[in-house]
Amino acid sequence: PIRGNRMDLQEERKKVWKAAEQLLKSGSLTEVKQRRFQQHYFQGLSSGQIARLEGVHQRAMWDSLMWAEKKLKKFFMKDS
Repeated sequence: PIRGNRMDLQEERKKVWKAAEQLLKSGSLTEVKQRRFQQHYFQGLSSGQIARLEGVHQRAMWDSLMWAEKKLKKFFMKDS
């Protein structure tokens, strides 16, 4: 049973990465949102770290990430 859950988790991760790649290639994110998405999800920076690097309020960062996540969910659901 545990092994099956592990396989399901691996498959789920593959789908998420595929959806993220599709999102980035789709052009549906602005350059700023794409950069923030990559910094957060691929490079592991926190929203606070990115906000400080860009000199913006953390709320602006959060809004960008939430918007990108909504788009990501649409790409993920398309593949599921």
